[in-house]
Amino acid sequence: MTRSHHTAHAPEAEESAKGAQGGDSAPARRPARAKGAQGAKGADDPKGADDPKGGAEGATPTPARRPARAKGAQGAQGAQGAQGAQGAQGAQGAQGAQGAQGAQGAAPAPLALVTGGNGFLGRHLCAELLRRGWRVRSLHRGDAPALAALGVEQARGDVRRLSDFEQAAAGASAVYHLAGRVSRSPEEAGEMYALHVQGTRHFVSVVERLGVERALYLSTSGVVGVSEGPSLATEESPLAWPLIRAWPYYESKAFAEEEVRRAVGRGAPIRVARPSLLLGPGDPTGASHDDVLRFLSGDVRAALPGGLSFVDARDVASFLPTLVERGEVGVGYLLGAENLTIRAFLSQLAGLTGVAAPALDLPAGLAARAEGPLKWLTQRKALGGLSPQTFEMGRRFWYVSSDRARALGFAPRPGGRTLADALGDLKGRGFY
Repeated sequence: MTRSHHTAHAPEAEESAKGAQGGDSAPARRPARAKGAQGAKGADDPKGADDPKGGAEGATPTPARRPARAKGAQGAQGAQGAQGAQGAQGAQGAQGAQGAQGAQGAAPAPLALVTGGNGFLGRHLCAELLRRGWRVRSLHRGDAPALAALGVEQARGDVRRLSDFEQAAAGASAVYHLAGRVSRSPEEAGEMYALHVQGTRHFVSVVERLGVERALYLSTSGVVGVSEGPSLATEESPLAWPLIRAWPYYESKAFAEEEVRRAVGRGAPIRVARPSLLLGPGDPTGASHDDVLRFLSGDVRAALPGGLSFVDARDVASFLPTLVERGEVGVGYLLGAENLTIRAFLSQLAGLTGVAAPALDLPAGLAARAEGPLKWLTQRKALGGLSPQTFEMGRRFWYVSSDRARALGFAPRPGGRTLADALGDLKGRGFY
């Protein structure tokens, strides 16, 4: 379970394509905006960065249009640099399939770059952007047949190489920086720091150098939303350094947020999204559902005393374009659907699957007083086979308030529906 987001609480999600936020129609065509245009300044990572006043009154500004390109550039817009190095960039589905090339001779639709587009949230976001009339390019490593089938341009590369990032971003009006790695394994700490911190520095550099007007950085609710007791984190909560310093994934994401904060201080229009544990259908590898799959396999022997927050990945994906247009620059918007104790979460799974929930509840006092011995014991397969970090995280609370995002139109579906859809999808693809 080294790839799971959080134990029973992790913050990551992206949801289908509710679309309501920001409008569903294809963006109206218009000439490219002057630099610094309100409501669309710069872009950073998939967090979200837009002028706080841009698109206020509920009206989502239409993406800035760049001049029509010469014939042949349509499928590989901005290919200057994205060709070649970005492997599959050209054809694969880029041939006008981006849903918005419009009538022959019409100006091409604006281009959005999504880093990590082949991931769980990334695939949902690519589909949502296409539905909204954008052309979409994904920067990722390896092949992505699922994205090719959607008509997404593919730029093969690594966000840790600035040249790859710059080439993939050529011609983009929006950049969503989602690329990352979730793991509880100490052996992967170095890779996570390089990917999250260096990759985000490159994201910031691209936004600033290319003058991207719409930028979003995807963080995690866990950088602020973790505590010893069941308190609700908000956007004003401080980074939870005392706890997250022990967990490389969260610490590296907090360091990445610091890179974004400094860039915002220099004027970069970057929005930030902090989803909680991402669940729902479409998880390519099942990694975001590792704890759910452990429950289904009978490996969960006791309910740890903490609590978690989760959200549907489809709902997060549906909201991110709205956040880029209407969110306040630099604010880390928390995106969660439900806050549940781990016992309540396991009971929901039991009710949906018929798999019995564990009878034992580990007392919070005992878990705190005897954490060392209990971490050692619970690593034994007969007692659940938990990693030490999973035990540590599972006795804390990861509750968040999403009121500020809801005020912008974030409307996550009930958690029970997300779990039912996720379970059906996992079963249909043979995960259990």
